[in-house]
Amino acid sequence: MSSHIKYIKGEYGLAKTFWLFWFLPVVVITIVDMFTRSSSGLFNGNILIIIWSIATLFAVYNTTNDNNKNVWKIISLIFVSLTVITRIFAIFVE
Repeated sequence: MSSHIKYIKGEYGLAKTFWLFWFLPVVVITIVDMFTRSSSGLFNGNILIIIWSIATLFAVYNTTNDNNKNVWKIISLIFVSLTVITRIFAIFVE
């Protein structure tokens, strides 16, 4: 099975999906965006983060927790959702 299908289905688990596949890429995109920010707008980190976060919302939603820790899943969904909302507002403010 392809890794991106496995990712969207949430088969990597909540911890890997949130920290490894969402948090670290968002940090890297933010750092790259900070150093490559130019007037041409060829690289817009906010748009990349929005797209990646929406894909991650599906992945986090599809994760299953055997040990009844749905609180962390809900917190992760809220955190990623708030990131999407704030990045959308950041695009309009720029």
